[in-house]
Amino acid sequence: MLLIDILIGILLGTRYRKVVLDILRSARIQTACITQSLFIIPLLMADIPLVSYYTLLAIICGILVHASGFLHNGLCDLRYDKVDNAKSTHPLVTGKISEVTGWQVCIVLHTLATLFVAYLIMLLGKSSVVYVLPYFPPVHIGFTLLLLSIIFGWLYNIYSKKSLLAYLCIPTCFALIPLYVYVSAVGYISIPIVLVFVFLWIYEFLQNSVCGGAKDSKTDSFSFVNYMGKRATQFTMIVSKLALLIVLFYIIVIGGNIWYAMISLSLFVLSTLLGEGIIDIWNEGRNRDKLMKVIVAHEVTGYMMLVFALGSWIGWQGTVFLVIYPILWFITFNRILWKDSYFVPSV
Repeated sequence: MLLIDILIGILLGTRYRKVVLDILRSARIQTACITQSLFIIPLLMADIPLVSYYTLLAIICGILVHASGFLHNGLCDLRYDKVDNAKSTHPLVTGKISEVTGWQVCIVLHTLATLFVAYLIMLLGKSSVVYVLPYFPPVHIGFTLLLLSIIFGWLYNIYSKKSLLAYLCIPTCFALIPLYVYVSAVGYISIPIVLVFVFLWIYEFLQNSVCGGAKDSKTDSFSFVNYMGKRATQFTMIVSKLALLIVLFYIIVIGGNIWYAMISLSLFVLSTLLGEGIIDIWNEGRNRDKLMKVIVAHEVTGYMMLVFALGSWIGWQGTVFLVIYPILWFITFNRILWKDSYFVPSV
C-alpha cells in the first residue's frame, strides 16, 4: 500500500498526486471492487475463463463505471453534503476539488466508461452465434440495455434526495450491468441471469432505500425512512428479505451444490439479522458511525451471499477470486485514500 502511494507520488509529482487522490476519494474508488464484480460474474457464467483479456477489460469497465457514477452523484448531491457533518472531509465539500474540475473529470470518466463498456459488448458479441430475437444481434440488445442502465443511473443522480423515484432508478442501473454483459456474450437470456438481475435489484433497492435512508435520515428530507415512517420501513425490510429468500432458493436449487447452498443460506440469516440491527439502531437514534458499520456489513454479506449462491456457474476458482479480490482491493485503496482505517470508509 505504501509502495503504491509512493509510485503515485513519483509518477505524478506532489501537486498532481494530491489532486488525483482527491478525485479518487470523491469517486469512492475503494468500493469499485463490487462494480467490477458485476462485470466479471456474467463472464464466468458465460463460461469465459477467469484469466482472460475479457476479465481485464471487465475490471477496467467496472472501475470507470463506478468512478464516473459516484463522482457524478457527489456533484449532484453537493449542496446537501455541505450541510452533512459526516461528509465534512469530502474533497468536493471542502473545495479541494472545485465543481468545475469535478464536472470536467466526470464528463471524461463517463465518456471513457461508455466507450470501454461498448467495446466489451462488441467484443463479446462477435463470438456469440445465438440470437435472442430473430434478426436482432446480441450486440444490439447489449447496447440497448447499456443505454437503459446509463439513463437510470443519470435519473438517480438527478432525483437523488429530491424524489422517491431515485430509489427505483439506482437498483435498475446496477442490476442491468450483468444482464447486458451476459446477453452480449451468449446471445440469449437464461433463467440464472434473470434471477441474478432480480436479486441485485432487490438488494440494491433495500441497501439504498432502508439502509441508505436510515444513514441520511437527519440530513435528507426525502429519505425513504422519513417519508415512509417506521412501520412502512419495517414492512419494506421484511418483504424484501422474503423476496430475496425466494430468489436465492431458486438460484441454489438450479445450481444443485449443497455446500454453496449452506454457505449462502447462512449468509442470508446473517444478512437478515444485520438488517434488523439497522432498523433498531435507526429507531433508537444511535450514532451514525455505528449505523454505517452495520450497513457496510449488510452490503458485504449480500454480495458474498450471491457469489456463493452462484458457485455452480462461476466455478470454485471464480468464487475464491470474487471473495478475496474485493477484500484486497478495498483494504488497499481505503488505506491509501483514508489513512485512518483499513476497513471503514471515512465518507
